[in-house]
Amino acid sequence: MLERRASGRVPVARGVLIYCGKKRGVFAGMVREISDGGVRIQLGGLKIPRRFELSFDNFLTVQSCRTVWRDRMYVGATFDRPPERRSRAIPPQIVAAQ
Repeated sequence: MLERRASGRVPVARGVLIYCGKKRGVFAGMVREISDGGVRIQLGGLKIPRRFELSFDNFLTVQSCRTVWRDRMYVGATFDRPPERRSRAIPPQIVAAQ
């Protein structure tokens, strides 16, 4: 298979939280590969929207992502911009719902 990525992929097994908007909420996933430009996330069949936010640290920082491919178990996503620092650990919409 022809490799089209500009930077190499690094295999990992790291839990993440995925925020899909206030109507869909927060879901857990497992990042299986990461590169400078994106991630491969194991979701086990969970459907997520085209745009979502990803956090490795309980929403202290948030990475805006865009889905570029999906199959039955995994989603491949690119990073839209550098990680954004948040002042709260959990999105305000989630706190209000609790």
